[in-house]
Amino acid sequence: MANQVLIVAAEHAARTPAEIARSLRFTPVITGSEQEAVELLGRERFRLIAVSGNSAWQRLRDVAERKQPMTRVLELPDVTNDDTAIRRLMVRYLSPATPQPRFSTEERYRFLTSILESFTGTLELREVLRRIVSVSREEFGADRAWLLHPINEQSEFARIAYIVSAPGCEGDPNDKGPVPLSSEHNLIRRVMEEPRPLVLIEGDADLDPILAKRFSVRSLIVQILRPREEEPWAFGMQMCETLREWTEEEISLFNEIGRYATLALNNTLLHNRAVREMAKVNAILDQIPESAAIYDANGRLERMNAAAQREPAALFTSDAEGRTRSNRHRTLDGAPLAADELPSMRALHGEVVKADYLVHDARSSDDRVVNLKAAPIRDGENRIIGSVVLARDITDERANAERESWRRRRAGCLANLGLEVAAMQPTFENLDDVAASIARAVAGTVRIHLYHAANGLLDLVGFASVDPELQKYRVYWERNPYRPGEGLLGTVFHIGRPLLFYEVRGDALLDYARDEEERAVKAAIHEESLVAVPIESYGERIGVVVISQSDPRRNFDAEDQEFAQSAADRIGAAAHIHRLTRMAQDGHRAAEELARREVDARVRFEAVLESAPIGIAVVSADELRFELANARFLDFAARFGKIALDTKVIDLRANEVLPGSERILKFVAETGETRVDEELPVEEIYVNRIISAARGRFSGITQSLTILVQDVSDQVRSKREIENLASMMAERSARLDSILGSMTDGLWVYDANGAVVDVNQAALNMFGLASRSEAVEKGSFDSLNLRDSESRRISRQDMPYARALAGQIVPDYLAIGKNLITGRDLDLSIAAAPIVSEGIVGAVLVIRDITALQELDRKKDEFLSVASHELRTPLTTIKGYSQLLAQTMNDLVPEERSTYINAVLGEIERMMGLISELLDVSRIETNRLQIHPTPIRWVDFIEGRVSAFRVQHPTRLICFETALPDLTVYADPDRMRQVVDNLLSNAIKYSADGTEIDVRISVDESHALTAVRDRGIGIPKDEISQLFERFHRARNVSSRYYGGLGLGLYIARAIVEAHTGAIQVQSEEGQGSTFTVKLPLRG
Repeated sequence: MANQVLIVAAEHAARTPAEIARSLRFTPVITGSEQEAVELLGRERFRLIAVSGNSAWQRLRDVAERKQPMTRVLELPDVTNDDTAIRRLMVRYLSPATPQPRFSTEERYRFLTSILESFTGTLELREVLRRIVSVSREEFGADRAWLLHPINEQSEFARIAYIVSAPGCEGDPNDKGPVPLSSEHNLIRRVMEEPRPLVLIEGDADLDPILAKRFSVRSLIVQILRPREEEPWAFGMQMCETLREWTEEEISLFNEIGRYATLALNNTLLHNRAVREMAKVNAILDQIPESAAIYDANGRLERMNAAAQREPAALFTSDAEGRTRSNRHRTLDGAPLAADELPSMRALHGEVVKADYLVHDARSSDDRVVNLKAAPIRDGENRIIGSVVLARDITDERANAERESWRRRRAGCLANLGLEVAAMQPTFENLDDVAASIARAVAGTVRIHLYHAANGLLDLVGFASVDPELQKYRVYWERNPYRPGEGLLGTVFHIGRPLLFYEVRGDALLDYARDEEERAVKAAIHEESLVAVPIESYGERIGVVVISQSDPRRNFDAEDQEFAQSAADRIGAAAHIHRLTRMAQDGHRAAEELARREVDARVRFEAVLESAPIGIAVVSADELRFELANARFLDFAARFGKIALDTKVIDLRANEVLPGSERILKFVAETGETRVDEELPVEEIYVNRIISAARGRFSGITQSLTILVQDVSDQVRSKREIENLASMMAERSARLDSILGSMTDGLWVYDANGAVVDVNQAALNMFGLASRSEAVEKGSFDSLNLRDSESRRISRQDMPYARALAGQIVPDYLAIGKNLITGRDLDLSIAAAPIVSEGIVGAVLVIRDITALQELDRKKDEFLSVASHELRTPLTTIKGYSQLLAQTMNDLVPEERSTYINAVLGEIERMMGLISELLDVSRIETNRLQIHPTPIRWVDFIEGRVSAFRVQHPTRLICFETALPDLTVYADPDRMRQVVDNLLSNAIKYSADGTEIDVRISVDESHALTAVRDRGIGIPKDEISQLFERFHRARNVSSRYYGGLGLGLYIARAIVEAHTGAIQVQSEEGQGSTFTVKLPLRG
């Protein structure tokens, strides 16, 4: 063991500790440097380290714990004359360095306790091995200590798990790889059979000389460590230079250290095995798609898998009370669970739980259905040490199952509606059984209303509800049928399309109530979801089915709407079958009546035949001989055939009466097809001829041919005249449609009752109407808010079309209307005239939108007012100064005369500027604006204009900024000066003193961008689009405070566009404006 004491202190403070160490037979090593002390700790071993000063003591203690963990670190007390305290401390930690005995009983106990604390102070295997080997070597003063693993009688090789050598001990056995054990089996057997450490010296018969040389063994003490459930380890210490005799005390002490080392290895290996097993468990848990959590024996959460960590944080809280409090676990019927009723807690009592629960999801503030499986976790002695819980969200699964159940129920309902019985009843007025079947399928309330054309009402014919309390409201709907277009039900019938209220919010359904009584009924029913579908029977709308439910947990969706539509289709089909059944019964009765009248009919047949206006004949199908012919047919045959008028044609062949007719008659007889010849020319007349085959009632064989002949000469001539007239009318109508379509004025045509019969596209566009049908509905102009020129509403009898229907001609009626899309008022000029054809049959209105003209008149008047003011103001100034000069010319000093003259010249310049603007407007309007582009150094040009305005307005702050050295723009410099000066003067005019004006130049691809920004009054957003129009002045600009004609920006845009550029504006009222001129870069 170490026999040195390290003293870290100044020379005067180290003197007393050194003397005490020597008196106790220890060698003192003194240093005053903390760094040198650290180096000494790395090279030599010390029994005690005595340090002066608290901070140095703490730092050296940390270093000693790493390098010499068994060495005590003592802080020397700060004393001056009395060394008793220092002696007491050092004697306490140092025993006299006598050879024997090494330890007293108490010291041995203290030493082994410190060894155990050191070995078990960590669970990291490498560190445990280091401590076992290093501490043992240091305490016994051995040259080398090591651990080999695995060791048994069959081992061929063992690896060096850890080895430590003293400084100066040559060679590292690790350099030669694993240790071969094939020649050491006898030695291994001896060590394993020996109950205490085995001592070997150089030359022992069982000691392999090769290994002894490799490890430099002179003397050796070795023992076997047997950790539980592990291969044995060999733990040994050796001397490399001297032949040491190991005392009994050292052997016994080394044996105790081996026991503690085995304990430390047990703990560490068990911990590592547990870590590996837990890693496997965690990996397995993470592969489980379900959320999994493990709880300890007290019900507290230990770990979760990855799926559980994605669940809401409160689903697997650490304590049971937290889970019930945060998630509000409940059974499916809504009953809350106590903490001991949770599956994890029940599993701790030995139960295996598998059940569905309601769990509150804080993320969606909704309840989810979760399937929880819980089972106890038992140890090797079958004791419950925890529980495992698997959770799976089955909300969607249950919803799908429930939805599938609803589908089956609805399918069964559709298959067994009972409409077959209803279709066979005398009336189709009682569909309560059908309604009950539908109500059971949807778990709601069903109403069936059918339309009766006789009274124009939708009467209730079927009512059912799964809630008996709602049956009492049947009486209300029986007493109060609907009219088409009235209420929700009438609306669905009217529009012919279903309505689905997935979730009824607020008064969405109450607003459809016809009166307060219906509103109260609907409020009492408290419908949460509703679907209404029309009933159609082969294209004819015959009623409505209304299905509703009051359960807030379920809402109707598209499938319910489809089911309702299917039920309505089946009701419509049953209604059609009912109608056909009634028709069949009526037809049967009619057939009986027809049979009774057949005899009378035959008697009257010949009389009718003779009086018929057309020729009728019957020819046998086999021989083509006449069997019957009336007088008209005989007239036709005598006129165009071979016979005389009084010839008897019965039994004559067809060719004998009408030559060439047998070919056609044979074709009809053979094919059975009816031959129809319309407008057949026969000499100078036209006839319609029909030849048809008459088959036997039972045989189906053609027995005779019927010939019908009618003279249609007059009809043909009339038809051709009508066709000519129709062609002329179609041509005129096409021309009229083309004229109406090209009109910019709106055209309205009314019938004699004041209903709109036609409008042109211009009328639709003018009032924002979507279609002609909408124009027909709004033809009375009530919804178009038609007013007179003084904004008073025009009564219906004073409407221009009404006055035209009364026979008046309205030439120019000024009115105000409204565009339904934009809501903008329109100034209108309306002309109306009656349509006369044997009386007044209608009226025609021509409506012209004169809003732009009115606005142009307003701008013209405003322009004339402003222009006269702008021109009058400089004239007044010129006149005043001229009069002053005329009256006081001789009395004024030259400076004053110069001031007056400059004032006059300035006003003249101002007038010339106004006149130039007017001339520029004239040039722009007549396309005579001339541009003479030349290369301009644009940055210098803009900077020059900014400098000029700074001189003219020294009180204003005008900033110029650009990152460009220079660029060339091809433009007319005079015109561009006019544009830039206008933007700068506007920025100064419309912004307050003290605000900045920024001018920036940048480049965007192939264009130069010049922006002028002010922080003035800005431009109203709705007027930006009109800003560049002639004479336009924004509404927040008063001519009293801001002069000008409203032409500057109009001229500026024309100039910029003449350079193939553009001018843009961005502005917010009250925040200022930014005008950007975009000019192309060329050359």
